[in-house]
Amino acid sequence: MFSGILLLILEVTAFAQENILLKEDFKNNKNKWHVQNDSDFIVYIKHGVLHLEKLYKNFDRRGCLWYYKNVPGFNTLNNFHIIIYAKYIVGGDGFDLFDIIWGDKGVLIQNRYNANIYQMNFLISRGEVRLNHFNMRWDYPPNLNIKSLLSKEFDAHQINKYEVIQKDGFIYFLINDIELLKQSRKPIAGNNIGFQQCLKSTWEIDKIEIRQKDVIKLTNSDTLKLITDTTIADKFKLPVNR
Repeated sequence: MFSGILLLILEVTAFAQENILLKEDFKNNKNKWHVQNDSDFIVYIKHGVLHLEKLYKNFDRRGCLWYYKNVPGFNTLNNFHIIIYAKYIVGGDGFDLFDIIWGDKGVLIQNRYNANIYQMNFLISRGEVRLNHFNMRWDYPPNLNIKSLLSKEFDAHQINKYEVIQKDGFIYFLINDIELLKQSRKPIAGNNIGFQQCLKSTWEIDKIEIRQKDVIKLTNSDTLKLITDTTIADKFKLPVNR
């Protein structure tokens, strides 16, 4: 045992071990993903994949799937890592698009969600990416052409690894471990991930993994704190008097 005096000023944030909040291989539906079969959309789980399909072109039927999953313990205000293995089956609309959504899906009010979300768009046929924001209305920044960065072997019709990483105020998008986009964005609160599916197309999601570090916060602003436990001092890498 020892005693030492430590002054904590403002707020100290420390990361503990990384947690896997969701690890889904779709071998069954133990995580209770929503299934659907109506005049516009088909969603089912079969043969270890999540099947997402819109049946009509956007200008024929303008509905969007807005497919979301609540992930317990997930906090999109903090650093996170989303990994998705997916493949594009078929399209038939203006262009081929895959998107990943995170944040707060909100609730449906008069057939419109009052969501606060980020959406990472990958426009396959154009070789472009774009990070959109929705908060009662869409904010569409310019597309970024990433054709020269994609691997020559890339084939959207095969299973590929798509990643969204939020770290220290930046959003990263990677395909097959190649960084395609890095943007400074303010984190938003929420615990949802999802896919929007507005265009006529079919996708199959093979695996999803969400990782996030535990965050421990000390908020003893301008307070003298007596540290008497070596494990606490080691965890926060604080100087102590022995």
